[in-house]
Amino acid sequence: MMASLYESSDLRAALDRLREMLGQEADLSSETIIKLRTVPVIYAWTRTIEILYVGMSSRGMARAMDPLHHAVHHRLRGTECLHVWPQPSEREARHWEARVIREMQPAWNTMHRAPQPEEAIDYLLSCHIARATRLRR
Repeated sequence: MMASLYESSDLRAALDRLREMLGQEADLSSETIIKLRTVPVIYAWTRTIEILYVGMSSRGMARAMDPLHHAVHHRLRGTECLHVWPQPSEREARHWEARVIREMQPAWNTMHRAPQPEEAIDYLLSCHIARATRLRR
């Protein structure tokens, strides 16, 4: 994978650690995109110097790209990168997701900390806007 302009040395080190654990993430050729629609994946959203969120999906890229994702899309600002690792099974994906979150403690994986007030407000606003948009269609 070509190094992104957004990757600092700290983020490169964190991504290298992820690659040690999970292997090289997928290139997004059309062949890979077709594959990623159907296989379990682990994904990581990154920005400049940190891994922001790690998740898994049994539905390929569907969860990572869902505009109503509970922890991600209301926070995206256009400077983030998405890294994806296909997994052989949902069981493997769940195992690696838990291990990576436990070891790397990404900022947006908030299961183990209380959400900050501004995060709750951002989330509620994003849900309201998404619902209003769907109702207008």
